Amino acid sequence: MQLLDLPHELLSYIVHFADPDTLCALSLTEKRILHNIARDFRWRNITVIFDTDPNSKLNIFSFDSGHLEAIRSLSVVVDGDFDASLSSFTLVLPSMTNISHICVSGGSGPFIHLILENTMAFLVTLELDGCYAEPQDFADMVPIVIRELHISMSF
Repeated sequence: MQLLDLPHELLSYIVHFADPDTLCALSLTEKRILHNIARDFRWRNITVIFDTDPNSKLNIFSFDSGHLEAIRSLSVVVDGDFDASLSSFTLVLPSMTNISHICVSGGSGPFIHLILENTMAFLVTLELDGCYAEPQDFADMVPIVIRELHISMSF
């Protein structure tokens, strides 16, 4: 990965918090220093990909509860029909107590419902992309307040 391939938020974080000597070394060597700077940031922004491969393993479940509590942004990508990992994912969701941004791509209504009922306390932004849900999937939910809601369909 090259330095300029990083998300803008991470680049801003690096420039803001790094001293001039570190920035100079980073521009020359990049790899080791970048790892040290980004270490804390990595735990805050997590992407979980569920696919139809029955042998796929979710590395998120190796996190301890401290790392799960540190997550601020969760992106979930569902590739195809899946239910195999749902029970495992359900076990770690309650430990993710500080999530403020969730993006779900390709999820079903019951799956989105599961995520929302476990993370709604601090939720600010919800993005749904190519998800398939019906109003009845959310009928028994407690009403929640979300500052930003983005829904898009991808075909």
